[in-house]
Amino acid sequence: MITTSAAAVLVTVAFGPTPTPAARPTPHPSTAATPSPTSPGQMVANADAGLILFVIIAAVVISYVISIKINPNRKCRKCNGRGFHRGVLYSYATRGCTTCGNRGVVPRFGVKFLSGNS
Repeated sequence: MITTSAAAVLVTVAFGPTPTPAARPTPHPSTAATPSPTSPGQMVANADAGLILFVIIAAVVISYVISIKINPNRKCRKCNGRGFHRGVLYSYATRGCTTCGNRGVVPRFGVKFLSGNS
């Protein structure tokens, strides 16, 4: 009869030594839990998508309000900014534009709201 140690020797000879589990290093806590972002790209990558969308919408609204304060009027589309229309039968005849009141410009969207006049 073969003893257990002899059987182990025969298995080792036939199949090779049994693998031992590799020693894994134990995780060590780092000194800083989360490193602070150093570049603007890292800060944007860490920011919430809703916050980024809010900042973009706020920037668009603020720039439009500033643009309205600087340029409150746009060219009248009906008379193409001339303040009058040419006649259909007689092209030399003109009449005033009723849309812009012969001025050639009309207020942009939001001017009445920002001016406070009703």
